[in-house]
Formats: sequence, structure tokens, C-alpha cells
Amino acid sequence: MKILLTPIGTEGDVRPIIALGCLLRDQGNDVSVCSTRDFKKLSEKHSFKFYPINISFKELAINNKDVVGKTFSSTLRFKQNLREVMDVQLDVLGEIIKGYDYVIGSGLQLSAFSIAEKLSVKYSHILFAPNWVPSNLHSPPQVPVQFKDGAINKLLWFFFKSAVNLTVKGKINRYRRANSLEPIKDIFETLKDKTIISHSPVLSKLPDEIKSISYLNLEDINPLPELVTEFIENGAPPIYIGFGSMPGENSTIEIFKEVIETLGLRAIIQKGWAGFETENSNRFLEVGEISHGKLFTKMRFIVHHGGAGTTFNAAKSGVPQLIIPHLLDQFYWGDKVKRLGIGPKPICFKKISGKNIKRAFERLVKEDQFLRNAQEIALKIANEETVHVNLHGEM
Repeated sequence: MKILLTPIGTEGDVRPIIALGCLLRDQGNDVSVCSTRDFKKLSEKHSFKFYPINISFKELAINNKDVVGKTFSSTLRFKQNLREVMDVQLDVLGEIIKGYDYVIGSGLQLSAFSIAEKLSVKYSHILFAPNWVPSNLHSPPQVPVQFKDGAINKLLWFFFKSAVNLTVKGKINRYRRANSLEPIKDIFETLKDKTIISHSPVLSKLPDEIKSISYLNLEDINPLPELVTEFIENGAPPIYIGFGSMPGENSTIEIFKEVIETLGLRAIIQKGWAGFETENSNRFLEVGEISHGKLFTKMRFIVHHGGAGTTFNAAKSGVPQLIIPHLLDQFYWGDKVKRLGIGPKPICFKKISGKNIKRAFERLVKEDQFLRNAQEIALKIANEETVHVNLHGEM
């Protein structure tokens, strides 16, 4: 079967889809990738044919750093970015999809399902956090506080769905009318039967009607760099700090470094898309792209943005974590980590201060229950049943 993977988003949207591609190729399928130009190198590293969509999600993220953590402003910018991304998708996907039997989208890929329908090609949409699916069980992604009251969540979803539909329905339906397809009424309802959540049931629960598979984790077969191994071995276990694909300023890292020095800790700091700069010493080590799976088990605790993949790998490692959510489903994962007892209350990126970071770090150092709970959760993840991808039935 010829399969086209077309994830649109950050590393957290694309890397698991590359992992899926490796699994599908091992099953004998012919797999290609179509994504933003940021992921050409990653796709080709894993020997996939790559079709570029001529927009950079990394540039979008960096240009949006002024609204990160601001619910209203980031919602308006999110809508604007969504329109831009959809325009570029529609420009290139039509010709590419023609040669494929199955299309799998992810993240902000909101054009491919209509093109696939026009060409009578099967389509599935994979997501990595349950709170992208409307449900009274959880609040929508853009809400920084996770409510448990079903009535509140129902109202929040009404507003969130209305905002998203107002943004995307016009573009989608212009294409559908031009190609003799039935217009959609609600993008969430339209994609519901095509949606699959890739997740760990230990970390999150799904509405009963939603299909799911195990979390798609892209493992790095390469060992840790020698410099990293030497740093870890030459002192007390360090902590990890990294915010993945999130934008940011070096002043943020300076707050963390000051706390680390005050408490006598050591840290490995990942540059990420923000490009954080750290001068290497016996206390600090700057790293670029690195295997979280291999690194996290060696850390004292893990500080990160709360992306689905980083949260999964941190939980899998059996090490406590502190989430600094910036936007969207990161607030959901921050709440889950707190409720599971594998980390303290999350600290919103815009509310970082020396005082609250120091308080959280002191708890992670002194309170043994975080480590005990993290080890218990890691054992449950290791023992959970693997749900495989099956393209010949429902995925």
C-alpha cells in the first residue's frame, strides 16, 4: 500500500508520525512524508521520500513568542496562523495525494481529508492528547485551567469549537463546493470518525467512542554523545531543562540557572527552537538534539514544556517532572502530571519567577513521593499492552 504521512505542526506532531512511518514500512508499505520544510532532514534521516510544504513552523513559533501564555492573544494569533498554513496545504497537496492509497494527517493538517475524499483515498487523523477531542471530561486545548466540571467544559467547548469553525470552515467549504463535495458543518464532528489518539492509557483517559493506539515514540538508536556521558558521570545526577519547539528568551534560562546555583544542583539545558545559550561548566551543559529516552533515566528530575512526547518519555523514565506549559495541550499534561503525583503543580511560562521555580525545585529535591510515584507510573507504562496499527481494518 502507498501511504502518505502529512503531519503539520511542531516536533511533537511530526516525530511520532515518523515513528508510525517506520512501523508501516516494516509492514511492507511504501511510505512518504509531506510536511513543512522544517522536517526535511528528519524525514530523510529515516529514508522517507519528502514533499515540502513551503512554510516554516519553526519560524511561526518564534514569531509568536510575544503571545505565548496569553490565552486571548494566542487564540487570535492561532487563528491567523491556521489560515496561513491551510492556504499553503491546499496549494500543494492535491497533486501529491493522487498517487497514494491512504493518507494520514496529524496536528494542524486540516486540508488533506477533503482532498482525499475527492480522490476516494482513505484518510485518518492522528492526535497525541485526548483534549483535542470535544468531551465534557476535559477542557479545550486553549484553556490554561483544566476543569473537571462537565457543565463548564461543555460551555468552554462550545466557544472553542465556534472559534475554530469560524476560522477554518470557510476555506474548507470553498474547496469542497468547488469539487462537488458536501460542505462540512463542524470540523470536529467531521474528523471524529477519522481520529485516532496515540497515547498511554496510564497517563490519560479517552472518551469511549474514540479509537486509540499506543503512543508512537520515535527512538534514537544512537548513544548519548561522549560529552554528555562525561558530564553526567562527573558529579551528582543533573536535572534536564528543555522546552522543545517552544519559542523563548535567554532571560528565562537565566532564572533557572540562578535557582540551580542557589540550590547547588547541576543541569543539562537543551537549546530547542528557542536557541537557548549556556556556557558549559561543571554545573551546566548545553546540548542540541538528543535522545530523551536515553537521557531522562539518568536525570534527577526533568523540567519541560509539557509536549505529549516529552511528557511520555519523562513518565516512562521513572523520573519526576515539572511542566512549564506554554500553550494548548501542555496545560492538560501539566494537570495530569500533578494529579498522578509525579511532579508538582505546573508553572505557566508567563508566570515564571525565581521564587516559584525555587519552591518547585525544593519540593522535587526533598519530597520522596514524587520519585516513588514516578517509578510506579514507569512500571505501569512498561507493562501496558501495546495497541498496534492495523491499516487493513480500522487503525
